[in-house]
Amino acid sequence: MFFLGLLFVLGAKAQVVGTPYIPLLIVSSGSITFNYTGSQQSWTVPNGVNFITVDVQGAQGGGGTSTSANKGGRMQARIAVTPGSTIFIVVGGQPSTNTSVYGGGGAGGSGATAGRAGGGYAGIFTSSTISQANALAIAGGGGGNSGGGFVGGAAGGTTGSNGAQGGYSGTSEGGKGGTQTGGGAAGGNFDPQSSLATSGSGLLGGTGGSVNQNSWTGGGGGGAGYFGGGGGAGGGASNGAGGGGSSWVIGTATSVVNTANFTTGNGQVIISW
Repeated sequence: MFFLGLLFVLGAKAQVVGTPYIPLLIVSSGSITFNYTGSQQSWTVPNGVNFITVDVQGAQGGGGTSTSANKGGRMQARIAVTPGSTIFIVVGGQPSTNTSVYGGGGAGGSGATAGRAGGGYAGIFTSSTISQANALAIAGGGGGNSGGGFVGGAAGGTTGSNGAQGGYSGTSEGGKGGTQTGGGAAGGNFDPQSSLATSGSGLLGGTGGSVNQNSWTGGGGGGAGYFGGGGGAGGGASNGAGGGGSSWVIGTATSVVNTANFTTGNGQVIISW
């Protein structure tokens, strides 16, 4: 007969002395999906989990459809986390009008036909006080269409795409895409407007330009992102759509796949472990 240790006999009692029993921590795998709710969400990292795989998808710009080129970006990566810590999630939405929705997309400009607002970004953060400084991964939102129907720029990749524009060169322009270092520039114009478009900035898309002429149309809002796209200029036959936002992931991430022009509709975040 074999024993794990030494056997001592004390009267009628026997005791096995050896290496103490240490229970194993068995970590189960899983996945959780966060959809657009219009507010911040959170998730606690399970005990024993040191890495998560994320699939972060920004929202499409306003006015976009399944065939449009203003879809949201997608960021996939494997990221180190601390067991028991709380992760905070932003899932941006696709606007249906010129009014911005949750996720940082810029408002569309007003006019006889208003431009559509830009799509919101999706992101994962280590603090409820959302900022670039505590971001783990961000997928940009697509630019909003102009009131004249010109299509916003696609989000994602390291740099978002520029918004489309109508008319001849040198008139109302589309907003530029956000980059890794700065927001996209606002679309310039030479037509009378009541307000000019604005540039994108950190996590925010720029606003589209508004017009005060009968039958003229507003510019599209810039998509949000690590840096947001610029708003498009409003105008007559010439009017511009918003630029797309950029995507980003923390430098220590592995298995990174950064896809542009991917998501139709609202954003989404999927976390697996």
